[in-house]
Amino acid sequence: MEFKKKHIKADALSCVRKGDYDRAIARYREYLQINKNDCDAWAGLGGAYRRKGDLDKAIESYEKAYALDQTSTYALVNIISLRAARNTEADKLKNQQYIGIAEGLLRKILDTSTGDHWTWYDLATLQLLDGKVSEALRTFTFAADLTPKTAKENFKSVLSNLEFLQKNNPKIDGINDVIAMIRQYAE
Repeated sequence: MEFKKKHIKADALSCVRKGDYDRAIARYREYLQINKNDCDAWAGLGGAYRRKGDLDKAIESYEKAYALDQTSTYALVNIISLRAARNTEADKLKNQQYIGIAEGLLRKILDTSTGDHWTWYDLATLQLLDGKVSEALRTFTFAADLTPKTAKENFKSVLSNLEFLQKNNPKIDGINDVIAMIRQYAE
């Protein structure tokens, strides 16, 4: 049974990477019927829904991941980004609450270690979404400096998230400047 669970979850992730989001969603759902308390799988499902363009189900899935692990900055920053992209009045209110919680979790990580470049990108994204543009630009620059320059996929991942935000909510102050800065590393 354990092998079957691991295979289903690995297949779901493989489907996401191939761009087969419908199959990925089906495989994650199948896996979650067997192991409903897997925070990582709920987050994976959220990512598949996000890539498919279903923001409501993506948020719902990431919120289930966050409910299972209240220290998951990965789930929480994705919730915040998706809510900023959807940008309803309810989303804006919820993000006012969530941004402070997420920043506190990230600062705690950074207080106990140097954090990796992903931690810094998450912090920079929060700063950007909180309207702290100059601070966000400095933090994005710091994160880019920590990222191995040969790791183009990391830069492309960050760029993809920023472009997703820009497409769905072009009024985010500073988004164009941050995208231009990260794009130079991704190319």
